[in-house]
Amino acid sequence: MYRTVEEICPDKINLFTGISLSANTIARRTTDLGNDIIRQLKDIAKSFKYFSIALDESTDTSDSSQVLLFVRGVNKSFEITEELAAVHSMKDSCTGNEIVLKVKESIFTLGLDFNILKGVTTDGGRNMCGAHTGLVGNVCKAVLENGAAAPMAIHCIIHQQALCGKNAPISEVMNIVVQNLNYIRKSALSHRQFKNFLAEIESEYPDIPYHCEVRWLSRSHVLKRFLYLRSEIEIFMTEKNRVITELTDLSWLWKLAFLLQGANSLISDTFSNIKAFKLKLTLLTNQLIEKNLAHFPTCNKFKLENDAEFPTDFAVGVLTYLKEQFQTRFRDFESVEDRIRIFENPFTIKIETLPTEFQLEVIELISNNNFKDYFKEASLQQFYAMLPEESFPNLKKHAREMMSIFSSTYLCEQTFSKMKYVKSKYRTNLSDEHLQATLLIGTTKFDANYQDILKTKQFQTSH
Repeated sequence: MYRTVEEICPDKINLFTGISLSANTIARRTTDLGNDIIRQLKDIAKSFKYFSIALDESTDTSDSSQVLLFVRGVNKSFEITEELAAVHSMKDSCTGNEIVLKVKESIFTLGLDFNILKGVTTDGGRNMCGAHTGLVGNVCKAVLENGAAAPMAIHCIIHQQALCGKNAPISEVMNIVVQNLNYIRKSALSHRQFKNFLAEIESEYPDIPYHCEVRWLSRSHVLKRFLYLRSEIEIFMTEKNRVITELTDLSWLWKLAFLLQGANSLISDTFSNIKAFKLKLTLLTNQLIEKNLAHFPTCNKFKLENDAEFPTDFAVGVLTYLKEQFQTRFRDFESVEDRIRIFENPFTIKIETLPTEFQLEVIELISNNNFKDYFKEASLQQFYAMLPEESFPNLKKHAREMMSIFSSTYLCEQTFSKMKYVKSKYRTNLSDEHLQATLLIGTTKFDANYQDILKTKQFQTSH
């Protein structure tokens, strides 16, 4: 660092020589910043009217099971706070009973009360969702023992969407694609030769992606790249004495083109779009039966290049399977759909279908044109914050509950990606305390209170 300073700002070199940059000092300062984030979260948590938690579990590079706990809280003014609360390293087994002990520890550390816990979002694993020994079952039991209503248990929407397509009848295409792409990628020599080949012919794409079963999000990307590079891949594999007969089979190529429409690209991580996606599946299925490819641009492009018959039965079968899976896997949300609809748009709900505590308030709400106009212009957060507390106490209470709930464990997934870099194969001895501090710093929206931290330190120059 000193050499860099000498090159960039040599006149400031004296300022940097007084800074301690030893490994131990940097580690301690990282821990200080992590502790400061927790202190700030504890202060803000005091104002939470309701909160929810999101958890996910994964294994790091040292084969330790790491459980991430995120907290999302809403205060009286409808301000939302969403922060990493803890990283728990599970030394032995990772059962629901053991995880719930860690969760209780973190919640009590933040000074939060189970009585205001309104949602628990997990990845849907058995140790998380078990009714008796799982995390959700234990948390609900703890809340009920305190005399409060059980929190809403949500199986992460992202994971459910992935599971819907996991066993779709597309193996005929996926197996061939994955087998050949991974053949090219698994050998450093073969991969390097293929990249050089693409460079020599000035291909539009410089490389191909790697795919494995766990990385389900990469499926659409993998299929698209394979289709666009099919000619180059055929030439390269032929030179390797591995002929891909499917690349000359127009029926197989049609199926590949169809899968590239990517049903996953139509899925939003919000509940409202789940319903929209079901309607889209119905529309697309009916259009495919009529051989209408208006919403299938890759198929349309392929049709211009080839005269083969479109595989209607195959395409309709895939969409029908997806529709059935969505209907089954998202059935749990039907029980809370009415609560979500009240929150999303109270102006469209029939008064007689509302719970009694909302009926008079909604009548007053829909009778006020000013409220109607503001609802059209403002976000839900702004709209509910504007409503007078004395006139709409139940609607505002309900809105705070809904706003506090995680719809997915996306933040956990995102943080696990960061953990792979923080605790890489070169840093497997990273302590649990330092890992948590580093991830807190990497995910927080808080600004560090540097002045408060400095007040607790004794200044020493580097030596």
